[in-house]
Amino acid sequence: MDYNVSQEELAIGKTVFEECQEQPVDLDFSLPDYCPDIQRILKCQVYPRITMRNISGDRLEVEGISNVKLLYLDEEKRKVRCCEHSDPFSISFHLKDTPQNPVVFTKARVDYINCRAVSPRKLDIHGAFSICAKVVSKTNQAIVYDIPEKGIQQKKQSISASRVVSTAQQVFSVSEVLEIGQGKPEAESVIRTDVTALVQDTKTVANKMILKGEVLLKILYVGNLEEGELETMEYSVPVSQIVDADGVDETSMCDAKMEVLGYEVQIRTDSSGEDSLLAVDIKLAASVIAYTDTEIQIVTDAYSTEYDLNLDYQNLDFDRLLESIKDSYIHKNTVDVGVNITRVIDVWNEISSITAQQENGQILFKGKYNACILAIGSDGEPIYTEKMIDFEYAHDWTGKPDSVTCDSSMTVVSLSYRITGANGIEVRAELGLSAVIHSRRTCRAVCYVSADESKPRAKDSSASLILYYADEGEKIWDIARRYCTSVEAIQQENDITEEEIPNKSMLLIPVS
Repeated sequence: MDYNVSQEELAIGKTVFEECQEQPVDLDFSLPDYCPDIQRILKCQVYPRITMRNISGDRLEVEGISNVKLLYLDEEKRKVRCCEHSDPFSISFHLKDTPQNPVVFTKARVDYINCRAVSPRKLDIHGAFSICAKVVSKTNQAIVYDIPEKGIQQKKQSISASRVVSTAQQVFSVSEVLEIGQGKPEAESVIRTDVTALVQDTKTVANKMILKGEVLLKILYVGNLEEGELETMEYSVPVSQIVDADGVDETSMCDAKMEVLGYEVQIRTDSSGEDSLLAVDIKLAASVIAYTDTEIQIVTDAYSTEYDLNLDYQNLDFDRLLESIKDSYIHKNTVDVGVNITRVIDVWNEISSITAQQENGQILFKGKYNACILAIGSDGEPIYTEKMIDFEYAHDWTGKPDSVTCDSSMTVVSLSYRITGANGIEVRAELGLSAVIHSRRTCRAVCYVSADESKPRAKDSSASLILYYADEGEKIWDIARRYCTSVEAIQQENDITEEEIPNKSMLLIPVS
C-alpha cells in the first residue's frame, strides 16, 4: 500500500525555456534618390531591435525590426554618408507548458553580415541574426519532510536555500526632449544611436520593488548634409520605476534588471526655428526575481522496522542566493588602425560577451567587447576599423563558498579614446560587470513510499540483545536498518552520540 508523506513546497525560479532562433537577411538594396553614389563602403551592419514579446498559452511571440545600415563614402566629396533599410520580423517560440508568473528575457545577436556594392547605387546584402529567449518561471518543488507512519525510521537533512517569493516584469516607457549642446551644430540626420539601461539602486517595500537607474544615450549625427559634418552627443536620463511584486518586503533579496526593448529618436525644431532638439522615446522592461532565505528539511532515506519498503528517490537542486555583484571596471587597450590619423570622429561598441566562475578565491570574469572606430586619416578622408578586445577581471571571493554558480552580464557603459601615435588609438572602456552568485547543493531525496504489509520483515526474536562487532567508520543507520531497530535505540544502549563508529568496537543491538 502507498504510505502517506508530509510535503512542503519550495518555490524556485526555474528556467523553463531557453532557445535561439536564426533569422536570415537577404536584401537587394538600391540607394534612395537623395543618397549620393557609393565610392567606398566603410561599414555594413544589421541592427535587430526587439519591440514586443508576449506569452500566450504555450507560445512566446517576439516581434521587432531589423535595420540594415550602411556607412559609406560618396564619390564626389569623400564624406561619410548613411542609408538604411528596415524590415519587421516576427518569431514564435513553442514552450513545453504554459509558465506561471513568467519573466521573459530576450536579446538579439548578429551572426554575420556580408555586403558588396554591385554598382555605385546597388547593394547585395546577405547575413543572419538570432533572437535568443529565456523564460524563468516561479515553480513549486514538492519536498518530503516527514513520513508519519508507524514503524518508519527516517534519515533527515536540513538544507539552507533561497525561496522565490516573487517574479515580476513590467514594461514602461521613458520620453524626453533633449537639447543639442551649445557650440554644436544643428542636427540634419541621425546616423547612429546607442541606448543602454542601468539599474543603480533597488528598494523593497511591501509588495513593491522600486528600481532606480539611468538610461545612457550616445548619438552620432550629421550637422550639415552638404558637407557631411559629423558630431556626437551623450546624455544620461534618470529612471525610476515601481514594479508590483507580490510577496516582497524589506527582508527580500532581489535580482533586478532593466532591458531596452526599443527606442526612437527624432529631430525637433526649437522655439527659434533651429533643429537643435532630439525627441527620444525608449521602451524598457524591468524584471525582478525576489528571494528569501529558508531552512528546508528533507527525508533522504527511510526504512520500516515492520515491513520492506519500496522507495522512489529524486535528485533535488537547492540554490541559495549569496550575493549580487555589481562592479565597475576600467579597461584600456591600444588599437592600431593601420594608417595615420588626425582626428577621431567616434568610438562605440556593438558586440560584447561575458562569463564568470569561482576560481582560487576569486570570481573571475572573462569577456570581450569590440571597439568600432570612425576617424579621419592624414589625407582627410574618413576611415573605419574595428577590433575585438579580450579582458579579465577578478572580484575577491576570499573565505566564501567554492561551489557556486554565476549568472553574469556586462554593459559597456562608455568608450573614450586618445590618439597615442600616428596609427594608434588608446581605447578606454568603462565596463559594468554583474553576477548573481548562488550556491547549489544537490541531494537525493525520498519522493514516494509504499510497502506490502502482508509480508512483514523477518526478525530474530531469540534474544533481546545482539552482540555486534562494528568496523571503524561503519554507519549506525546501516546497522539499525539491518537489525530492524532504530538509530536512537542503538545510541542509547551503547551511550554514544556519533552517527559513525569511530573505532572498531562491540555494540549491543536492542531487538524489540
